[in-house]
Amino acid sequence: MKLICILFVVLTCVCLTGCGRQAEQQTIPEAKPVIEQPTVPEQYIEQPSTLVAVGKLEGKIAFVRDCGRNLGYDIFTVNADGSDIKDITNNPNFDIWPSWSPDNSKIVFQSEREWHKYPSIYTMNSDGTDVKCLTPEKTACQFPAWSPDGKAITYSTSKYSHMGLQCLDVFEMDADGSNKKSAIPVVRNLHSTYSEVSSSWFPDSQNIALASNLLNVWDIYTEKMGDDSTRHRYDIFIDRTRGLRFTQEGNINTYQPKTIPALSVSPDGKEIAFDYQNMVWGSRDIYILSLADKSVRCLTCGLDGDSYFPSWSPDGSVVAFTYEADGNTDIYIINKDGTNPRLLIENGMFPSWSRK
Repeated sequence: MKLICILFVVLTCVCLTGCGRQAEQQTIPEAKPVIEQPTVPEQYIEQPSTLVAVGKLEGKIAFVRDCGRNLGYDIFTVNADGSDIKDITNNPNFDIWPSWSPDNSKIVFQSEREWHKYPSIYTMNSDGTDVKCLTPEKTACQFPAWSPDGKAITYSTSKYSHMGLQCLDVFEMDADGSNKKSAIPVVRNLHSTYSEVSSSWFPDSQNIALASNLLNVWDIYTEKMGDDSTRHRYDIFIDRTRGLRFTQEGNINTYQPKTIPALSVSPDGKEIAFDYQNMVWGSRDIYILSLADKSVRCLTCGLDGDSYFPSWSPDGSVVAFTYEADGNTDIYIINKDGTNPRLLIENGMFPSWSRK
């Protein structure tokens, strides 16, 4: 009888220990090949020839977290290894779309704190102090991006729009909010619906890339600031059925960031990471456009769920992005060759990697 009791106790401890170890393990979806879904068209695939060696991840990442009902979206910062998470806005509004200054001392972001409740552009110190509104005017100002030299900020605005938020132009202003001017001087058809959003700077602080929609067709453009004669179009958003999607908040229509294509120029200026939702199989994925030969390859097509809002690591070896699957919205990172996708932050979206 004693032997039976001893065996029972030993088996119980082994089971409990195994369960405890299993509970400690964090389940991270593995990259799976697409089997049932259609494959990416052959002309949009570029197979990587070598694996990217990824060392210690450097810098910080600003990201957005849904803090729950009536608490809004806050901007957080975290070390690139996932440690030291801090809520730096702690405000019951929608604080989204963060972008770092080149010295990492400040962050520009979008919020609706102004009295008119239109989206406006703000700056703050990297710890969340000294918040300043750069666009207090009664017009929608969204999607800010800080130039690599720290002197300017681009953003999209409906300032000249006759159709409210359905027409957005890229503007440029000094980092203190002064000297606002159109960055893309293009003559518009007054009866067209268009949007130019998600501007991203090249390292020279003179050229930008942006996503542009005219008559429900999204394309990527590159252009020298203020000189539309240098504009170059990349026809990759070929789906004409997406259209523009808005959400109604009171009497104001505002963009949901997930529904517009976000893009990010690589630190060396040779590639552009962007997200695109293919309406054939419905998933939203991250792609990389090579500017040298215009080839496009899919970075996250092996993952189930939606991947969007990419941001490059300072050395260009890794891309952070929002990963949405099974009701969860998290931040993942992946090597630029598509290998080793892994979880970085639970309950996070819209990552922005600092430049160093």
